[in-house]
Amino acid sequence: MNSNGSAPLPTVKASPTKDILGALGLGFYALFTVLPDSSSLVVSWPWVFIWQVALFLPWLWLLRQAWVQQRFVGLGYGLDYGVAIAVLGLGGSTLLAQFPQQARWYGWAALCALAALYALNGWCHSSERRLKLLTIQGGLSMAFILVSLGLWLSQTYLPEVARLQALQPLGLNLGYDFSVLELRNWAPIGHQNYVAGYLVLSVPLLGGLCLSTRSPWKWVWGAGVILGLIDLYTASSRGGWLGMLAIAVFGGLVLLTRRQIPLRLRMMTGLGGVAALGILLLANNRLRSLFSASPLDSTGGETAFRLITNTAGWAMGLAHPLFGAGLGSVPLQYQTYRPGWAGREAELVYQLHSTPAQIWSELGGFGVCLGLAITLWLIYWGVRLWRSQVRTADPNLIFTWSLLAAMLGYSIVSLTDYQLDIVCISGTLFVYSAALLSLLRQSIPVHAITTPLGKTTRLKGVSWAVVGLLLAVGIWLAPIHRAWQLSSLGFNALSQKQLAPLRSNLEEAHRLAPWEPYYAYQLGWNLASFNLPNEDRASRQQRLLQSLEWFRKAVAASPFQEAGASSLGWAELLNGQLPQAMPAFLKATQLVPAKHGGFHSLGLSLLGQQKAELAVAAFALEIVRNPLWLTSPIWSTPQYAAIYPQVQAAVVNLYQQLLQNRPNQDPLTAYLRQCLGGVYWWQGQFAAAEAQWQTSELPLAKQVLAIAQQKTPSTDLPILKAWLEPQQRTEWVQKALAQATKSQPDPQLVEAIQAGMAQSKSLDQWIKQRAPLRQYQRERAGFGVLSRHIDGPAPLDFFPVAENMAMTLFFADLLPSPSYSPDLDNALQPFRAKLWAMLQSTAAKP
Repeated sequence: MNSNGSAPLPTVKASPTKDILGALGLGFYALFTVLPDSSSLVVSWPWVFIWQVALFLPWLWLLRQAWVQQRFVGLGYGLDYGVAIAVLGLGGSTLLAQFPQQARWYGWAALCALAALYALNGWCHSSERRLKLLTIQGGLSMAFILVSLGLWLSQTYLPEVARLQALQPLGLNLGYDFSVLELRNWAPIGHQNYVAGYLVLSVPLLGGLCLSTRSPWKWVWGAGVILGLIDLYTASSRGGWLGMLAIAVFGGLVLLTRRQIPLRLRMMTGLGGVAALGILLLANNRLRSLFSASPLDSTGGETAFRLITNTAGWAMGLAHPLFGAGLGSVPLQYQTYRPGWAGREAELVYQLHSTPAQIWSELGGFGVCLGLAITLWLIYWGVRLWRSQVRTADPNLIFTWSLLAAMLGYSIVSLTDYQLDIVCISGTLFVYSAALLSLLRQSIPVHAITTPLGKTTRLKGVSWAVVGLLLAVGIWLAPIHRAWQLSSLGFNALSQKQLAPLRSNLEEAHRLAPWEPYYAYQLGWNLASFNLPNEDRASRQQRLLQSLEWFRKAVAASPFQEAGASSLGWAELLNGQLPQAMPAFLKATQLVPAKHGGFHSLGLSLLGQQKAELAVAAFALEIVRNPLWLTSPIWSTPQYAAIYPQVQAAVVNLYQQLLQNRPNQDPLTAYLRQCLGGVYWWQGQFAAAEAQWQTSELPLAKQVLAIAQQKTPSTDLPILKAWLEPQQRTEWVQKALAQATKSQPDPQLVEAIQAGMAQSKSLDQWIKQRAPLRQYQRERAGFGVLSRHIDGPAPLDFFPVAENMAMTLFFADLLPSPSYSPDLDNALQPFRAKLWAMLQSTAAKP
């Protein structure tokens, strides 16, 4: 017994073979820390199988500790009771989840994480092992930083610099822009916020190792701190820098309490740290926005993104206040709770970009209470540990500071992102937790659960129960992984243009895991879009019918996603089932009202049923939310030409209704007048357009009107210069395209624009009648990641997009379409609701 009456933890001499399971676990952990794009690869075959196998290792390690060492070591300090409550809460949430299979998948990963914590806690029973654990973690952090910087420099920074230099001869002198998501440091995890979160956890540990280690390793760890801050700069994560700022403040407070250090040195160190952070912040164009961004900014972007996701998370939690909607439910239910005013921002997510919001939505009040309890426990025991070490002048105080600082900084990051499903981040948190528990046991010993296995038959029973649990989980996981493997084989066949193997493999995958909508979605899309040479019409029609059936199965498995509803509607259209298509499109527009093509697809299904008045109303709603669609060449096709005048009149009428009784100084009023002026201009009503644009601050509008009125305005816009100065047209068209696309101009497009201008008598004629056209289908970007499967290709929407390239590239500001405008979407919502009500009442009639 210790002097305070507590029992010490058992010290077991390790043999070279006893820690083989721990070494294997470390190997998998290191692999998924430095593996490029690991956050995405974990949802592809065979990587998903590899990390799922790794999840069994903590349990086996625990069993080895119980059977070989004849001991089971609890966490102590009341945490074991908290773990028991957490397991019960996870069970309750899983039992009540609407999507129980997904909840079991994520719940099993959470249980394995707890097993890893217990295994680490049992292993880390001495100061030597604690130092070894933190040193290994520090070395892994160094490897992460080096890999991160190397990949970013070689795959992102240098290619972008070369691209920008190639644009300089065209008059574009652009700098490296961290506001572009793709240019931030994603490596190796796969997303800049993940990189920042890991660095916020790692830099304080590297600092602690630097301060506590003698040369030459001191300089190695010190270099790691500097490189880590540089890496954090390249990640350009505002949440990461807020976390680092919290760490800096914490470090400053620690310095102020260290009276052993001269006051002048403390002040210089603190000011130097603040100055270094400030320089890095000001040098990054995106991070500078921290000082100018408004939380009420209505222009969209990441502030709006988080406002939307947190609003949806709050609504989801309110709908399931006790145990939440269940783990893994956010990507499946998010659009049901997404606010209508969100526009086209945050259409799809698989996490809510806020740990509290994620916990509240998926685990409800139980999860929130558990999170608060963990936070309060950490504060209470962290303060006690700190005081105890200060009182005894414990040299381990440096590690306590670094670990607590890391957790403080990461708590700030967690408010802006959810990252607990990232292996290296959750693993680092558990390593730090085990180290803090080890420090606590050294400074403030308590009686730990150290039950001798040979004397307690209950522990033997628990061990055998764990073995049974592992067998049961293995049996449950086997068909899931077999389905994943089969789908991967099917997609490999698809890449070789072989449809039959794709169909057979995905059909079997669906049979093994029918609760997974991904296989059915991919079958639906690929059966409908695959082109078989020399296929007869009957066979093609048969494939379309099969595609429709698979979409129905996908929507049944995941009924709350716009992609599924709109795809089902188009599958009904392709099979000539117009009445059945309308409800699917209706559902799609209710889930994401501002989605490009949503109301047009609804209008098309109504037009095919000879419901012209309702179709016109749907088309008008599409155009008012996406005004450029008015200029699409699709309206000149026979299917729409007859109804196009009615659509234009309905658009003008809708704008006029929206403008009624609106104050002149209101920003939405200015926007609506800008768009209405654009509609009049497109119709050739220049006087009406000028009346709407008279207060416009857009020079392009006045210049286009002036040219239409046979005037020659002063302009520096390359595309207008190309019209006004035909002798230099090639040069100006190239500059216009480079400016619009921020890339090298396509020679064929340059030639097409020149030819169209040469054949036109007026700029107006070129824009509206002779401009190049483009037809394509939009890709469902991120569908695989959001579905937690990336083996298959990104599907294409069935909705055919046809664009007037003069409008989309050069004159889009005449008919602006904001991605995010809560005022506009709130104003449109009553008109949408009226149409929905009419359609629902029509559908309800026999």
